[in-house]
Amino acid sequence: MSTNLYTINVNLKGRKCLVVGAGNISERKIQSLLECAANVSVVSPKFKTSILALQGHPNLTLITRPFEESDLNGMFLVISATNDRELNSKIGTICNNKNILINVVDKPEICSFFVPSILRRGDLSISISTGGKSPTLASKIKQDLSNQYGNEYERYVNILGEIRERIKTEVKDPVKRKDILNNLMEINLYELIKLHEDGLIKERIHKCISL
Repeated sequence: MSTNLYTINVNLKGRKCLVVGAGNISERKIQSLLECAANVSVVSPKFKTSILALQGHPNLTLITRPFEESDLNGMFLVISATNDRELNSKIGTICNNKNILINVVDKPEICSFFVPSILRRGDLSISISTGGKSPTLASKIKQDLSNQYGNEYERYVNILGEIRERIKTEVKDPVKRKDILNNLMEINLYELIKLHEDGLIKERIHKCISL
């Protein structure tokens, strides 16, 4: 029986993260970590041109040499993505012994976390994970969902967030607050956003809040 994984979103801003390896997979991991404002160190004997092009990023440090165990000192999270399976296993074992979060790209059995396939629409994040069993399936599901949840969801989420903050201030009754927020799901705001019907959007929001 497999262990259930506890799904969380982690704030990596300012956290020290290490990527070991500098291939295509590593490059994607580096980009994702930088997008989350992590402080990223990458260690590898050599780097591809596209990774070297990132060198000016203030949160990125490239270390041109083989991995050393001391590279793990102070790290919050580690991703090992080299083409050396023995080295990846070694790094995974050390990190698990040191209670450092570790993802080894070719050995899910020693990972303490998995990186899901993520569909982002602004502050809306939809994560798809197969627990490391089939990243290809996760990518396919992400593509299917991208057709269902279009770019308009970014604005939709922002509008809902603004309304929620307004209601928290203006409506003191928690039951009424909940009713208003539930009613917002029924007034087809998303369809109006797709049609750029800003006037109707304001009208329906006002009517919903005034009930």
